[in-house]
Amino acid sequence: VYSGFADGHLVALSKSVGNVLWVRSLAKTATRFVDVDTTPTLHDGVLYASSTAGGLWALDQRDGSQKWQMDVAGAGPVTVDAGRVFFAAADAGLYALDLSGQIVWRQGMYEAGDPARPVVVGERLFLSVSELGLYVVDKQSGRLLQHFNPGSGISSEPTITETRVFVFSNAGILYSLALNDV
Repeated sequence: VYSGFADGHLVALSKSVGNVLWVRSLAKTATRFVDVDTTPTLHDGVLYASSTAGGLWALDQRDGSQKWQMDVAGAGPVTVDAGRVFFAAADAGLYALDLSGQIVWRQGMYEAGDPARPVVVGERLFLSVSELGLYVVDKQSGRLLQHFNPGSGISSEPTITETRVFVFSNAGILYSLALNDV
């Protein structure tokens, strides 16, 4: 079991008895805004986690040793799909990295707000941001396909079915959007 804490630490616990297996600080040298607010993502033995001040980390799940780290202030939740690591940061935008941490593409979204976890469906990536709403991009190229802003932003990740995208605006309105071919 992996969990992040407000003091900047990521902890691995034994799922059978709850013993601490390892503890890793993701804060680096920061003393403010060190929170590990997102749920860590596990993929093929690598644990991906982000810290507000410490950026994005790829760690060995067994001992917490660092595989790579990317300095991006405000890095948000991580999604891994088809050999890519997707995440966004409030001021830096949306990123696609390869599994070694190299940038494949970046879609700038300056002052879009705090990001939710990116959701990948087929060849599209959906990203909700707290100030500017919902973005839909091509997951291979990062090209912006569509944007929807209800005027109050969207803080939660979208729910997607075969034909619809559902999002709650920050004003508390549920939107049901048609999922069309783009």
